[in-house]
Amino acid sequence: MTTPIIIAATARKPRRRKTGGQGAPAARNNYLAQAPKKPAGARPGNRNAWKHGGYSTQTRATRAEIALRVDTLLRTIDAALAMLGPQ
Repeated sequence: MTTPIIIAATARKPRRRKTGGQGAPAARNNYLAQAPKKPAGARPGNRNAWKHGGYSTQTRATRAEIALRVDTLLRTIDAALAMLGPQ
């Protein structure tokens, strides 16, 4: 399906490329439906992303503690099942 907007966009000359800055590079063509993909996460150099997100020191410590407790619980269950023997 070709609309008048797409026909006009493909007919005009490509826009000037952006220079400098951060983020995704400018598109190499003039097609409207194909936007450049943004990288996941915070912009490069954003230190706040580490302080408040899922990779903060506190969050990683909490996850490690939970993993240790789950591991201990699973070992206890395995030991109890071994004591009961085959059923």
